[in-house]
Amino acid sequence: MSNDTRAWTGLIFGLGLCGTGLAYVIYYFIVENLGAVAAAGVTYIPPVVALVIGVFLAGDVIHPLGYLAMVLILSGVALLQYGSRRASVSKG
Repeated sequence: MSNDTRAWTGLIFGLGLCGTGLAYVIYYFIVENLGAVAAAGVTYIPPVVALVIGVFLAGDVIHPLGYLAMVLILSGVALLQYGSRRASVSKG
Protein backbone atom coordinates (compact mmCIF):
# COMPACT_ATOMS: atom_id res chain seq x y z
CA MET A 1 0.00 0.00 0.00
CA SER A 2 2.89 2.41 0.61
CA ASN A 3 3.56 2.51 -3.15
CA ASP A 4 -0.07 2.97 -4.16
CA THR A 5 -0.61 6.66 -4.85
CA ARG A 6 -4.39 6.30 -5.04
CA ALA A 7 -4.49 4.72 -1.59
CA TRP A 8 -2.44 7.51 -0.05
CA THR A 9 -4.52 10.16 -1.80
CA GLY A 10 -7.68 8.50 -0.54
CA LEU A 11 -6.33 8.33 2.99
CA ILE A 12 -5.30 11.97 3.00
CA PHE A 13 -8.61 13.12 1.54
CA GLY A 14 -10.80 10.74 3.52
CA LEU A 15 -9.19 11.03 6.92
CA GLY A 16 -7.66 14.47 6.68
CA LEU A 17 -10.27 16.56 4.96
CA CYS A 18 -13.49 14.61 5.46
CA GLY A 19 -12.71 13.27 8.93
CA THR A 20 -10.55 15.67 10.87
CA GLY A 21 -11.31 18.80 8.85
CA LEU A 22 -15.06 18.31 8.97
CA ALA A 23 -14.96 17.50 12.68
CA TYR A 24 -12.97 20.68 13.31
CA VAL A 25 -15.52 22.84 11.50
CA ILE A 26 -18.48 21.15 13.23
CA TYR A 27 -16.83 21.51 16.64
CA TYR A 28 -16.44 25.26 16.26
CA PHE A 29 -19.98 25.54 14.91
CA ILE A 30 -21.22 23.80 18.08
CA VAL A 31 -19.10 26.06 20.31
CA GLU A 32 -20.42 29.17 18.58
CA ASN A 33 -24.08 28.17 18.58
CA LEU A 34 -24.49 25.96 21.67
CA GLY A 35 -21.59 26.95 23.91
CA ALA A 36 -18.49 25.31 25.31
CA VAL A 37 -20.35 22.97 27.67
CA ALA A 38 -22.33 21.43 24.81
CA ALA A 39 -19.16 21.11 22.73
CA ALA A 40 -17.42 19.34 25.61
CA GLY A 41 -20.39 17.01 26.00
CA VAL A 42 -20.26 16.05 22.34
CA THR A 43 -16.79 14.55 22.79
CA TYR A 44 -18.18 11.88 25.11
CA ILE A 45 -20.69 10.53 22.58
CA PRO A 46 -18.36 8.67 20.10
CA PRO A 47 -17.47 5.84 22.54
CA VAL A 48 -21.18 5.21 23.09
CA VAL A 49 -21.83 5.17 19.34
CA ALA A 50 -18.87 2.83 18.83
CA LEU A 51 -20.24 0.45 21.47
CA VAL A 52 -23.69 0.40 19.86
CA ILE A 53 -22.22 -0.15 16.38
CA GLY A 54 -20.04 -2.94 17.73
CA VAL A 55 -23.01 -4.72 19.29
CA PHE A 56 -25.51 -4.36 16.45
CA LEU A 57 -23.34 -4.41 13.34
CA ALA A 58 -20.24 -6.37 14.30
CA GLY A 59 -21.87 -8.78 16.77
CA ASP A 60 -19.48 -7.90 19.60
CA VAL A 61 -20.27 -9.26 23.03
CA ILE A 62 -20.23 -6.51 25.63
CA HIS A 63 -19.92 -7.26 29.32
CA PRO A 64 -22.37 -5.62 31.75
CA LEU A 65 -19.63 -3.20 32.84
CA GLY A 66 -19.57 -1.82 29.28
CA TYR A 67 -23.29 -1.11 29.41
CA LEU A 68 -22.88 0.50 32.83
CA ALA A 69 -20.14 2.71 31.41
CA MET A 70 -22.43 3.71 28.53
CA VAL A 71 -25.21 4.66 30.95
CA LEU A 72 -22.79 6.66 33.09
CA ILE A 73 -21.42 8.52 30.06
CA LEU A 74 -24.88 9.41 28.79
CA SER A 75 -25.97 10.43 32.30
CA GLY A 76 -22.94 12.70 32.63
CA VAL A 77 -23.67 14.36 29.28
CA ALA A 78 -27.32 14.83 30.27
CA LEU A 79 -26.29 16.38 33.59
CA LEU A 80 -23.91 18.75 31.80
CA GLN A 81 -26.64 19.85 29.43
CA TYR A 82 -29.24 20.21 32.17
CA GLY A 83 -26.85 22.16 34.38
CA SER A 84 -25.81 24.53 31.61
CA ARG A 85 -29.41 25.23 30.61
CA ARG A 86 -30.43 25.77 34.21
CA ALA A 87 -27.55 28.19 34.78
CA SER A 88 -28.36 30.17 31.63
CA VAL A 89 -32.05 30.42 32.60
CA SER A 90 -31.20 31.73 36.07
CA LYS A 91 -28.86 34.38 34.59
CA GLY A 92 -31.37 35.64 32.05
